[in-house]
Amino acid sequence: MQGKDNWKGHECEGRLHGVKTYFVRNEIGTVPDDCLHVYFTREYLHEISNLRHLEEFVTKTNKFVTIECNKQTFSKLTPNMRVRAHLIYRIEDEVPHKLKSTDEVMIDFDTYNVLCFTKWQALHVSHADYARDSE
Repeated sequence: MQGKDNWKGHECEGRLHGVKTYFVRNEIGTVPDDCLHVYFTREYLHEISNLRHLEEFVTKTNKFVTIECNKQTFSKLTPNMRVRAHLIYRIEDEVPHKLKSTDEVMIDFDTYNVLCFTKWQALHVSHADYARDSE
């Protein structure tokens, strides 16, 4: 939710789609009891001081944890965080949105070692999906 540090809503992306979620952008704060899932946004990882708190939270909580990362922040995740949390790796690129639904997206990471999916298989999430979020 734009302009908020923390907010509640339903997960719109990934494997926990629809689950009541507490979203964290800057500081963890108090996680509401009714939220089964805690989602740390990519902005959270930009603060080095947050990493110790994040690792402690991931290892001690009984909540589902998702950490959103990108190419710059993935290396900040400890092996413990990588194993215990659900990761969402975010790639910013406008070209896939311009493809037809039957076109494919391919991500290379070695010769003939790729991730490939057709656009129609991907979950499309828009601003309207977050309309139910609250403070």
